[in-house]
Formats: sequence, C-alpha cells, structure tokens
Amino acid sequence: MKRAVIMLLALLCCAACGRGEPPSPATLRADTTPESLIEELTQRYDLPESLLLQSAADLAALLQIKEKALLSGCGRIAIEEGNPCQLLLVQAAPGKAEAATAALQKRLETVRQAFSGSPAAQSGQVITAGDYALLIITPAGDAAAVRQEVTGFFTGAE
Repeated sequence: MKRAVIMLLALLCCAACGRGEPPSPATLRADTTPESLIEELTQRYDLPESLLLQSAADLAALLQIKEKALLSGCGRIAIEEGNPCQLLLVQAAPGKAEAATAALQKRLETVRQAFSGSPAAQSGQVITAGDYALLIITPAGDAAAVRQEVTGFFTGAE
C-alpha cells in the first residue's frame, strides 16, 4: 500500500513539474496590426531604406523555421550594405512560441557576429509578448527604453 501511495505521489509530482507556465495572454492592442507596428517602429527609429517582408512565409524562410510554426509575420531589413538594422515581428502558432523566439534569437546572434563593431547590432534584442516575438536592431541606444516602448503596443504584456 505504501508503495502504491509513493508511486502515485511521484506521478503527481512529475505531472506537476512537467507543466510549464501558460503563455502570457498578451495580444496586440486593438488599434495595432503587425504591419502598422513595424511601420511605426520603422519611422520612430529612422530605419533606413529597407526590404519589406510581408508574410509568415518570408519570415520562416529568413529564420530557417517551418512555416507552420508561424501564424503571421512581417518585418523590415536595412538594404544598405554594412547596416544591421532590422525589425522582424512574428506571431507563433499555438505551442510554437519558444521555437519562434529561438529562431529570432539565433538571427540576432548571427547579426551580432556579422556586425561585431556595430553598436546597433550589439544592443539588438528579442522582445516577446504572448505568442508574438519581435527582433529589434535599431540605432536607438537605450535598450530598456525600446523594450518598454515596444511592449506598450501590447495588452497584457509585462
């Protein structure tokens, strides 16, 4: 009997430990679309002439992630040689937020290595809110202020 109780408790502990925190219910504000967010950030941070990525398929190819891992995506990448600036926003499919965030983090590390002398690349960051993840590499110097400003576009974001 003791053995059965111990086994039951062990199973319950394993089940409880295996559950991760549910993703934050953060969503884009009602007055914001992914495209309008990218365009506003492009203007706010004076992103130079850039290539527009308009779909989840574009972002999936760039990030080397399966397209079905993303519900939507858009972004801009500076086309001027030697300029690392990028704004990439993805909305992960259910259960794929970690994979999408990891893909953006990998992209950030690649850019940091390619532009090791660039302050913009070195201060780049990946910001997550619910199922959304944003890679932001801009000339803006204060990463904490950028993070606070960007999370203001989401409801329920920390």
